[in-house]
Parts: sequence; C-alpha cells; structure tokens
Amino acid sequence: MISNSKEETETKTFRVKSSVLDQLKREAEEEGISLNSLVHKAFMQYIWCNTKTAKGMMVPVSKARLRVIMEKMTEEEIIEVSQANSKTDPKALQFILHGEYSEDALIESLEIWSIASRFTFSKKRTQDNKIQLLVHHNMGYKCSLFFCKTIAEAIHNATGNRPQYNISDNFFALTVVDS
Repeated sequence: MISNSKEETETKTFRVKSSVLDQLKREAEEEGISLNSLVHKAFMQYIWCNTKTAKGMMVPVSKARLRVIMEKMTEEEIIEVSQANSKTDPKALQFILHGEYSEDALIESLEIWSIASRFTFSKKRTQDNKIQLLVHHNMGYKCSLFFCKTIAEAIHNATGNRPQYNISDNFFALTVVDS
C-alpha cells in the first residue's frame, strides 16, 4: 500500500485583498485543488524563482526552446550534459537553499522546480521504505531523459545510491530508498 508522506505544517494568518483571494479561489477550482494547496504552491514557487540565491543560479528558458535544444542533441550528449550538470550547479544551489546537499533537499527541490515549471508532481512513500517520485511534463522523451538523468545523478552524488527510474515522452519517475 502506498501512502502520501506528511510533513509538519504551521498555521499563519495573512491579510489578502478580496479581489486577489477571489482570483486564487478561481485558479484553485480550475486546477482541481484546494485553496490551501494553491497557496502552498505559490509560496514554493516564490522560494524557487524569486529568492536572491535562486535568481543568480537559474536562467529562464521557454519549454518550447528547451525542447528544440534537447531534440537537436543525441541521447548520449544529453546523458553527458546531465552527468556534468549534477556535479556542479545543483550542489551549490542545494546547499544555498537548504543548507545541505542531501536526498531530502534534492527531492524538495524537484517538487519546487516542478511547481515552478507547472509540471504535475507527486511523491508517495511505500511500506517497503521507498519514495516514488513522478513528474508529468509533456515535453518529449529527450527532455524526460535530461531531467531524469540529471536528478538521478544528483541523488547518486548526494547518497551513493542510484535511484531506479522510468522515462517516457510525457513523464519520468524515480524510486529511491528512504534513508
């Protein structure tokens, strides 16, 4: 049986203009999620995209442009780039954002990145001490290959363990042993 992991939460009160709250309610309804989930996504996206540390380490590029770049590369080139990428930028970004370079920090960053990219992300914990991660993106096989291999290499560099993965045109999935 698979269960969703629960993280500790805290309750805070914020004042929000009624017009903004109405827009958020409509957006949450359109996405089929609770208002609380939408607000959480907004906070996570802000952290990922708008903090001083993230601004200096990330360059926005459109999904269409990234897809064209990936399609021009061979699978071997994509794997080579993903392996090189996982040994440089992610370590620095993870340490700055989380104060550590660990599997948990990488998984949290994958979730934040997915939210900021407007990809569907799910994380499930199984009874056999594994975490299953799924990112649905609709950007093609080569983008799946790049995203998945980059994250898998970063997790391997952080933990010494290689996650299992599955790649398709529309999504990639990783399974890691919870430490």
